[in-house]
Amino acid sequence: MKKYLSSIIVTLFSFISIYAIETPYFTGHAGLIGDFTSNSDSKNFDPAFYSAGYFGGQINFLDTLIFRSEFSIKTNDILAGDIFKAPEGTSSIFKVQELSGTYKLSTSRLTHYFSIFYGEYEPIGSDIFLQRQFGISEISSPLTETWQGINGSSINHFYGGGISYILRFEQPIAFGAYLYKDFDDYHNQRSLNMDIRIAGAFPMFIFDASSGVGFSSGSTEGTLDDYVLIIREASFHGGFNFLIGNSAEPISVLSQVGFSDVILAPGKKNPKNDIDRAWDEFYFLFEPRVNLKQLSFALTFFNIPYSKLETGAYEYIRDPMGINANISTSYFHLGNLNYTMGMHATLTLSDQPIKKAIHEGTWKRNFYISPYAKFPLFGGELSSSLTINCTQLFKFNHNWFSSMDYRLGFRSQF
Repeated sequence: MKKYLSSIIVTLFSFISIYAIETPYFTGHAGLIGDFTSNSDSKNFDPAFYSAGYFGGQINFLDTLIFRSEFSIKTNDILAGDIFKAPEGTSSIFKVQELSGTYKLSTSRLTHYFSIFYGEYEPIGSDIFLQRQFGISEISSPLTETWQGINGSSINHFYGGGISYILRFEQPIAFGAYLYKDFDDYHNQRSLNMDIRIAGAFPMFIFDASSGVGFSSGSTEGTLDDYVLIIREASFHGGFNFLIGNSAEPISVLSQVGFSDVILAPGKKNPKNDIDRAWDEFYFLFEPRVNLKQLSFALTFFNIPYSKLETGAYEYIRDPMGINANISTSYFHLGNLNYTMGMHATLTLSDQPIKKAIHEGTWKRNFYISPYAKFPLFGGELSSSLTINCTQLFKFNHNWFSSMDYRLGFRSQF
């Protein structure tokens, strides 16, 4: 992986040197959040403090050559000891979220994008691809907000390195093709993937769909003396992001559906494990929205893969499956500044992977409330939220401080 990343960096700097005489246009972004709670393993108040952040930027040469980079960092409990050295393993994680270079070629009616990338590059489920291609405003669900970068939440486990080609028409439609290799911690074996994509942005509906197949590099046996091509298993993945209406309309509906690693291996002895895994990686989100003059309301039905929740990326989601109601308003004023205030109320059905909950009957309902506020500050946004697990809060012989989770964060674009 290090050799692959190094080759991408060398290639990007080679392209930069070609355009070095031109004056580039630079934009940047950064965010940092702190999470204060109490350790759930302790019967008494035992403070714990976690943090996460990201920073990145874009260099644009004459709208022809575009370089993007983004990095994130996440720490375990800072109050437990040295964040850079822990006796039981690494307690701070630095990650390349995106490192990419794109060459843009425009003709009279078509625009071509040739890219080389490493990391989580415009994943399906995130609206970053739609924003870059069509210049739309953000359409993703507030419930899936993260602090790992501007990509936000994604449907599939996508983290790799490769190349892509995007063809955008004069109409707001784009087609894409991707060839990349996995470099994430989720996949046990590195796979070579081929994906196709289609997206569009129209006044009353926006869509982004992707599907692909991966061939595991560790699934072959024998040599080329015996075979020309050996494929013992293939994994399929896909996702669909669809918005009916827009932010200016009083009613809109966001739908997201996807799956990861549906494995086809005819010779496998125990295919049931692959079916169970595919079920656990099923992603679903359905969100009707109502936007009134001074009030916004959204009702979200969701099923998030448990493997995604384990990363701790989501600010308001703690359990895989449930229903969320979000009400907010941006009509609080102080001088010329607008403040956003609201609350999430979430009822979840299980804190285990959904297949395990169905098979073992381990349904564990939790009810969370998360009041939040967002304030403009120094050209950025200061956000504050308090998540309370009401189900745990009122249990006897329970450390009720661990039922509360306070977060304070700041993000900015410059």
